[in-house]
Amino acid sequence: MLAAVQSIAAVVWSYVLAKLPNNHHKLGYSLSLVIGAVGFLSIFFIHSQSMLVVSYIFVGMAWASMNTYPLTMITNALNGEHMGTYLGLFNGSICLPQIVASLASFALFPLLGGLQENMFILAGIIMALGALSVGFIKETYKE
Repeated sequence: MLAAVQSIAAVVWSYVLAKLPNNHHKLGYSLSLVIGAVGFLSIFFIHSQSMLVVSYIFVGMAWASMNTYPLTMITNALNGEHMGTYLGLFNGSICLPQIVASLASFALFPLLGGLQENMFILAGIIMALGALSVGFIKETYKE
């Protein structure tokens, strides 16, 4: 049930994000990452299983934006020439950090006390830093 609720929230949030005009993409992306950071951090403090649904809805909202905005921003910046090459390189810039993070988690987990809650706190902090870093993106788009 939790996955279904999270998926529905992600789909609804994706629809909201799709309706934002081009000049508000960075704001929508940053806000979504902040919402996801709150979701991850709240997992540490919530002890009711039914209230955890809200945390995971927030994480799903961030997930929806992470699947939408980076690709939208890069395709808006391209003129069509060599688009496949650029999108392939962009895909590599997504996959390689995921592999590194997965491998690093084997070292991080024991360093964080072997508690999953601490991993969620780290995820929330890193997602909040990601939200701040969105401000450094130079976005181009056609009016």
